Amino acid sequence: MMYEYIVWSSINMSVESAPSSSHSTSLSIGIIAALFTASMQSLGLVLQRRSHSSSSSSPTLKSLTWYFGLFLFIFSQLFGSTIALGELPILVLAPLSSSNLVFNAIFASFFASESMNMLQIFGCLLIAISSTTFTILGYSPESSLHLSQLIQNSISIPFLINITIQFSFISILLIFFILPSLQTIHSQNSTHEIISELNQKIGISFGMISGITSAQSFLLGKCLIELGKVSILEHQHNQYQYIGSCILLILIGIYSIVKIVVLN
Repeated sequence: MMYEYIVWSSINMSVESAPSSSHSTSLSIGIIAALFTASMQSLGLVLQRRSHSSSSSSPTLKSLTWYFGLFLFIFSQLFGSTIALGELPILVLAPLSSSNLVFNAIFASFFASESMNMLQIFGCLLIAISSTTFTILGYSPESSLHLSQLIQNSISIPFLINITIQFSFISILLIFFILPSLQTIHSQNSTHEIISELNQKIGISFGMISGITSAQSFLLGKCLIELGKVSILEHQHNQYQYIGSCILLILIGIYSIVKIVVLN
C-alpha cells in the first residue's frame, strides 16, 4: 500500500500533529472497519485457495466453498472498504491495510493447513506493531477534493511516472515470464519438478500484479468516496454527474475483476 501513501501525500499536504476530539469517533469507526475488511478479505481468499487445493474431483467454480469465499471478498470490499475509506485518512488506512498479511497467515494456518514457523510469526508481529504505530502517530486530517482537482493531480508528472513504472512492470512480467512459463508448463517435455517450480514463481508474479491492481483500486475508491462526501455530506455541486466519475467507477470494477482472477 506504499503507492497510495506516496500519491495521497502529494495530494494532501495539510497535516496536524494529532487528531482532535471531534475526529476520535470517525477514527475508531474507520479502524474497526479497516480491520473487519482485512479479516473478511483474507478469509475469503483462504477459502478460495482451500477450494482450489481440494477440487481435484470437481471443478473449482462449482464449489460452494469457493463461492462463499468470493462472497466474503466482495462483501468486505463493498461494505468494509467504503466505511474505512470514508472515515480514515489514507495516510492511516494505507499502512493499516498491511494487516491483510497477518490475517492471511492466521486463517491459512487454520483453514488451509499451512504451518507457520517462528520466522513467519515474528514477521506477523513486526507488521502488527508497525501498522499500529502508523495508525496512532500517522493521523493527518484531509481537505475536500473536487473532481477537477483530482483530474489535475492525475496528470501531474510524478503521478504519470509512477503509473508508467507500474504498468511497465506488469507488462514485463506478463510478456517475458508468465506467458513463456505457461507455455513451458503445457509442453509435453516438462517434468513434474519444472512444473512445480514454475507454478510457484507464477503464483508469486500474480501476487505482485494483484498488489499493484489492489493499490490502484484502493486509491480510486478513496477518490470516489471523497467525491461523494463533497456532493452529499457537504451539500456542494454533484460530482457524480461528470464522465470522469463514471470512468473512476469503471476502472475500480476492472481492477477488482483482475485482482480476483490473478489471485485464483
